[in-house]
Amino acid sequence: MKKQLLMFAVLLSTFTLWGCSRKPDGVTVTETKIEQLTPDKASGITIGWSVYTLDNEFFQRMDDAIREEAVEKGVTLLAHAQNYDSQEMVKACKSMIAQDVDALLVSPCEPDKMPEIIDAAHERDIPVVIVDIGDGGGDKDAIIISNGYEGGKEMGDYVISLLEEKNIESKKLGIVKCEDTAVYANQRGEGFRETVEAAGYEIAVQEKGDSKEVLGYEAAKKMLEKEPDLAAIFSENDMMALGVTKAVKEAGSEALIFGYDGNSLAINAIIEKKMHGTMKQDAEGMGIKGMEIALKLIHNEEITYGNPETKEIFVEGYIIGEDSDIVKKQ
Repeated sequence: MKKQLLMFAVLLSTFTLWGCSRKPDGVTVTETKIEQLTPDKASGITIGWSVYTLDNEFFQRMDDAIREEAVEKGVTLLAHAQNYDSQEMVKACKSMIAQDVDALLVSPCEPDKMPEIIDAAHERDIPVVIVDIGDGGGDKDAIIISNGYEGGKEMGDYVISLLEEKNIESKKLGIVKCEDTAVYANQRGEGFRETVEAAGYEIAVQEKGDSKEVLGYEAAKKMLEKEPDLAAIFSENDMMALGVTKAVKEAGSEALIFGYDGNSLAINAIIEKKMHGTMKQDAEGMGIKGMEIALKLIHNEEITYGNPETKEIFVEGYIIGEDSDIVKKQ
């Protein structure tokens, strides 16, 4: 019903801004497109929303939730997809700020660019809410995240229990890391490492996969060449874990594979016994919470932070493994 409501309740217009993006073979002109979604019963509030990418299911779910929530709340939404391009992110966010949005929601592809965006917004008294990824040290008004460190620890406990259950003798594990700027995703690996090392396991090898499937594949190939008897590989997100499955199969390895996010491709991989577990992040809940906090900031209402010092607001997740109901039912 929400999908139908969204389809029939919004009027769509597109703003186009022109800019340059430099590539190895020269300078190419690209366009920044910002959608304006206006509900039938508009409240007069306009919120800008810039999303990391829409070719990753996690961010698709987040984007859908924010759009649906905007319709329900009567919020006019200016929406933009960065598609991994930090220049596009900055340009679009500044365009939305110039249009005097009442608040700005951002899931940044490059958190280091956020201080520039936040400063520009605050000059116009526009609050900024970051949804996942990181703040780059900027003085945002709130950041909505899952607790990656605790989630990583929980995943570590689950991996240990499964290795013991399957009587796997090797104590060597591997981690595929997200890009350095994804500070909250990196905390997943830190929590995982602390938990497994405390239980007597060794992180024998670690490689970066920068959140992409093909780079996860390449990282796992390197890892298995160095340590062919790995008992398990944990990836800090599901897209990299899906790449790991291909490398493990090619190498003829028996390593168990775990991810983080809980997207449908990863769940299908668990059903097909290509992966063995993932941490389900509530992307929809994060989007809804982001809209809720933005509206509270607009109305000068009190915000309850999970961590007041860092202005973090946590949305909980849960493990999906071989014994989960969603897997058993298939």
